[in-house]
Amino acid sequence: MKVLITGGNGFIGSEILKLLIKKKYKVLNLCRNNIKKNNYVTYYKCDLFKPKTYIKKIINFNPEILIHLAWNGIPDFNKKNCNQNEKFSKKFIKENAKLKSIKKIIVAGSCFEIKYKKNSCSEKKLFDTNSNFTNAKYEIFKYLKKISEKKNKKYYLLRIFYAYGPKQKKNSIIPYIYYSLKKKNLIALKNPYNELDFINTKDIARYFVKIIEKKTPAGIYNIGSGKSISITKIFNFIKNILNKNNSEFFSENNKKTKFYSNNYKSKKIINFNPRVNIFTGIKDQINSLNSNNK
Repeated sequence: MKVLITGGNGFIGSEILKLLIKKKYKVLNLCRNNIKKNNYVTYYKCDLFKPKTYIKKIINFNPEILIHLAWNGIPDFNKKNCNQNEKFSKKFIKENAKLKSIKKIIVAGSCFEIKYKKNSCSEKKLFDTNSNFTNAKYEIFKYLKKISEKKNKKYYLLRIFYAYGPKQKKNSIIPYIYYSLKKKNLIALKNPYNELDFINTKDIARYFVKIIEKKTPAGIYNIGSGKSISITKIFNFIKNILNKNNSEFFSENNKKTKFYSNNYKSKKIINFNPRVNIFTGIKDQINSLNSNNK
């Protein structure tokens, strides 16, 4: 199996890449940095916004699967940047949909694109188009569906809930709590009483591979644990790991939102059940953060 991937060196992509290597897939990873080729992955340095610099490489590689994760400029979600990413993604999908070898086109989405973020959310929930980012993602999905059906390709939008794991940005909730507790005893949390669906990057990688390997109907799929956990529980768990028992948090927001993935479709169609327990996953991530600080 030959897989073309963008964003393969990123937070989620690097975990997917590890699993693809483990399964001995041949991979072409379009990336910004020069990395030596190994037995299974060719790292090709290029500017994703300039397809002419890499389209011949893709054609020669003859991929069967496209995984599109890249989003340039995170966390800059202003209108100009989102429009640029939308324009690029559409063009990238269009060029690859022309290839006869391509069977499946998989694009990463997020739970932020769900309009009503409350309680259990299925794939039938409407798109939220009220922000630059979510509107761009919606336009990309519409184009993905249209061009894939025209070219007889299977298309997938995988809506990832609250991902966590190694290589996560410092301003994400788990690393933020970790670094804040390391520095001080009183820290600010925006929405401490929210109960959200956290999914480990190892489980996300398993989901992507299941979509590749199984005869899966095209469409939208949620990637979540199917459960919610409060930010306060995560805070207290990390506090205990770090022996910061005197530490507390403060917030001006006492509102509570419960928001998690309805996993009925995932269980029924691809038999997906997350393997990584939230507390085991957080502990592993804290160990990784401790190692990086040494």
